Amino acid sequence: MSILPILVLALSLPSTARQSPPKGKLAWFEGSFEELLAEAGDTGRNVFIDFWAPWCEPCHQLDRVTFSDTAVVADLAGYLCFAQNTDAPDAAELTNALGIRSLPAMVVLEPDGSPRDILLGYLAPARMREELARIARDEGTLPGLRAALARDEDDVIVRLDLVLKLRAFGEFSESGVQLDRARERIEAGRGFDAQSTRSRWELALKLRAVEALDLFEVQKRAIRALDPQGSTAAARAVELEDALDRMRASLDDAEVRALLAEESDDELLFRGWYWVRSLQRSHLARQAGIEADFERGEGREEAAHAAERRRDAHLDRARHAQRMAWTSCPAAMRAELGLELVADQFEARGRSSEEEKAFTLEVARALIGLAENDSRHQDALACALLALGRRDEALAAVRRGLELDPGDSTLRGRLELLGEGDRVR
Repeated sequence: MSILPILVLALSLPSTARQSPPKGKLAWFEGSFEELLAEAGDTGRNVFIDFWAPWCEPCHQLDRVTFSDTAVVADLAGYLCFAQNTDAPDAAELTNALGIRSLPAMVVLEPDGSPRDILLGYLAPARMREELARIARDEGTLPGLRAALARDEDDVIVRLDLVLKLRAFGEFSESGVQLDRARERIEAGRGFDAQSTRSRWELALKLRAVEALDLFEVQKRAIRALDPQGSTAAARAVELEDALDRMRASLDDAEVRALLAEESDDELLFRGWYWVRSLQRSHLARQAGIEADFERGEGREEAAHAAERRRDAHLDRARHAQRMAWTSCPAAMRAELGLELVADQFEARGRSSEEEKAFTLEVARALIGLAENDSRHQDALACALLALGRRDEALAAVRRGLELDPGDSTLRGRLELLGEGDRVR
């Protein structure tokens, strides 16, 4: 992507007007991209572009939930909103110019057409509003990061944030230059407090994010040298990272669980328990399930049952890790982890305790608090209530979910489970 104003691109794009399909409750601009940027230039309004495709389910989830949220609609009222179907014949030039490689993707342009920021993936209403407020404050935006570097060119944290932002826009050439400049300063000990474990760990996390793993390891070694007793959170974070590496290699989470039992830092607790959950759920339980299917296919039922018991034991350990991770879960991850936790608990409801079921209902209610108009959250509430035997309340949640998304096949399946399938029209 060239960081020259995208207005230049508009001059080469077709100027045919088009109408946006119904997408939430936002007021979408219905003219051409050239007309859009002309309007932005005349009015001084920023542009919000939603890149979507008919096959992209998270894109439709944005329409149903986030772009239909009253507060989000109000926050975007000052923008010129433009919906770009990436499957459209004329979409490639704009998509390529802004470096769009995954969906959903939302780009904010300045009134002159220059890139301001990019948001990737599904964002629930609360998270979308946080991001829009950040962009309005010019925090972490392309112009904001450039301005910060103009004030202090040695700020390596800002420079690494700029590397990540440029990569998000597909601007790999300039991001490489900025990474080299950051490396020069880091190796010279500039731009961070070399005597602070906290400063070094903040830097280490950025280095890991930009995949400068050699420098990441340098910071870890320096933190160990500064705090060999592990009294600071940064030193304990390094210890946890090493333990996680050993866990992934050995497939044994005992060491990590022991560390977490003594930990009090929320960030470390979440990271540790999240990776324990991943090991047990996504690797060990899945592998045991594959073994069970193989043994059953070979006619060895006893061996298949043994593999299934191992699978269930791993899933039980994963669900425990999910619950522990939830108590320290950052806001940005609560919807994702909460939906997973409720779904896994519902699958295991036959061997779950009443205490576990009650905890799951608390999680489901928290999801409703995050986005009540999300049909997936209504489904989670229905599952949590159904696991507790509260059928009528579960049915009400299912019906509310179907009001939000009448085509949701999962919710229709819940009606079948509740014996109400014949009433679906």
